[in-house]
Amino acid sequence: QKERMSKQRSVLPLAGLVAVLMLVISQLLTYLKTDGELQQQEQTRSIEQQEPIGEQNIKEEAQPLKWDIMNQTWAGDLFPLSDGTENWQKMGVPSSETVSKFLDYTLPWISCGNLEPLPYPRPPPERSVFVVDLVMMAYDIDVLEVRLYEHAPHVDLFIIVESNTTQRGAVKPMYFEYYRSRFGPLLEDHRIAYLRHKGNVKKTDAHADRKDDWHNENAPRDMLFDIVQRYNNNDNQKPSIFLNSDVDDIWSREALGKLVQNGIHANDNKVYSPSQMVVYSNGVYSQPNIQRNSGQGAIPTAWSLPKLKLPKFRSDAFIDGRGFQLSGFFSPVGWMSKELSLAEAGIIFSHDYANARERLIDPYTTFNRLRAGVRPCCPNDKQRPLRETNAPIPMLLREFPDRLPYLMGSERRCPPHEYIGDLVINEVCTPLLEAFGFCHDNL
Repeated sequence: QKERMSKQRSVLPLAGLVAVLMLVISQLLTYLKTDGELQQQEQTRSIEQQEPIGEQNIKEEAQPLKWDIMNQTWAGDLFPLSDGTENWQKMGVPSSETVSKFLDYTLPWISCGNLEPLPYPRPPPERSVFVVDLVMMAYDIDVLEVRLYEHAPHVDLFIIVESNTTQRGAVKPMYFEYYRSRFGPLLEDHRIAYLRHKGNVKKTDAHADRKDDWHNENAPRDMLFDIVQRYNNNDNQKPSIFLNSDVDDIWSREALGKLVQNGIHANDNKVYSPSQMVVYSNGVYSQPNIQRNSGQGAIPTAWSLPKLKLPKFRSDAFIDGRGFQLSGFFSPVGWMSKELSLAEAGIIFSHDYANARERLIDPYTTFNRLRAGVRPCCPNDKQRPLRETNAPIPMLLREFPDRLPYLMGSERRCPPHEYIGDLVINEVCTPLLEAFGFCHDNL
């Protein structure tokens, strides 16, 4: 009996140990299963939250952006008096409401989608002068990028003004805000001050008289000059050079470098421009015109304070070097946005090369008929010979020829741009921003 009790005592601890071990194994298996399910859910959630880039920006599950403008309910009002296949004078002018809907719809297609930001060069930190570039823009995202990249090595601050209306008074999207990811490096360096101008909204019908459309074009220019006038250029600050022109009239890097090196002395009342203008139309695939010592018209200008009024389209001194006039540097969709927005236009044009309805159905269909220097807006334009290899072109198009294919003469289509959210920029008040009073404004 003693022997039997001794065996029972030895078996009981072993059975208890086995039971505990089985319980531990069961709990471990349950934990591993639960942890695996959680990891799989986390991976799925992470994949779903990833933002696609470039041509993968169109999501299969979500509704992809698709060009289908002629099936929009408001498309018929783009030609209130016809179907868009007649001579443009007979088509009528669309209402402001329809223009606003068109501009909102076409916003993702006015430029190539979700491009990586360019490596914008910085000016030397120790320099005896500040350079400020005054820019008024609207639908000109591509030419704005060309300008900023060309000027970047010499400009300390770009002051960009964009209106919330077209020149004809239709409410428009804020293009810079939608495409601001393209300019991330300049924003992160606090070299862009972006201002919104409130234009005069006109809720008018197709036959309204719009004689004061030029006000909406000139008001942002006046806003820029008002900003310059409040600039606090005290004795402790460097002298400043101001660049001013339409967004598509730019200095070449070389000429701007000479201007900065030579300097503009205080109280110098002269307005400077490049001695040579290289004039392109609709891209750089056709041969440019060369204008020399053109002291007026579509030219970039540079000047210093004080100035009693904003210099517009006129200079009285020259810097030896080139400038570029980049008229019509738009995508096929960007061209139509411009035509509906301009004070002197207001419609989508038709002519022998392409009627308005064809252009709306597929903007790229007519591209091969327009690219030889012929602008969609202008039936009297003549085709030009192809650009010679030694003809100068802006730095961006020279270094990144595949970035904006339509400006180079390529028929390669760009994917639409999808807004990827606001950039997170640390607010820093630089001395130059403070001098303009921007540190206390809601920019």
